[in-house]
Amino acid sequence: GPSVPFHTLTRQGTVYVVPGDALALVGSGVLDWGLFDLRRLVALAAAGRGDTVPVLVAYTDKAGADATRKVAGATAGRALRSIKGRSMTVADGGRWWQGVRGKTAGTPAAARAAGSLAGVRKVWLNGISHVALDTSVPQISAPVAWERGYDGTGVTVAVLDTGIDATHPDVASRIVGKVDFTGSPTGTKDGHGHGTHVAS
Repeated sequence: GPSVPFHTLTRQGTVYVVPGDALALVGSGVLDWGLFDLRRLVALAAAGRGDTVPVLVAYTDKAGADATRKVAGATAGRALRSIKGRSMTVADGGRWWQGVRGKTAGTPAAARAAGSLAGVRKVWLNGISHVALDTSVPQISAPVAWERGYDGTGVTVAVLDTGIDATHPDVASRIVGKVDFTGSPTGTKDGHGHGTHVAS
């Protein structure tokens, strides 16, 4: 087929290598910049991922997330219903990318209408995160409390956040009350995951 130019871009100190026919999809927000972040892709390879790339795919509707889609070059993983999404592993990037491009030369509207991105809102790199608590934990004097023998036993905690997934095993047996201050039709249900993370 025709050769595709690659663009090397530096944004806020991060180097990206983006195929020319992916620029429109990245620019319109269909594809995440992280999919083309050299540092993050090298870290995944170093972690033993080989030639596979883990991605998170968010769909425009719940049916898209619930369906086990057969996408060329990718293996469907876990359904992520809270974001209308699904995890996937792209094992054959060439076949997957051909499905994304189809015959559209990578235009966002056409890609969302057919091929691998049919019904897709966005594709993110499912990268490796390293959580650093070296600043926030001392800020709240947690080490001092631990040294004095405090471990949370008998303490009731109120969390003001995006809600909570009351079925999550980290919190399911510990919730003693919930109040919605927003008037949301979903009440205290966590639609983002942040509140459940903080509470657990």
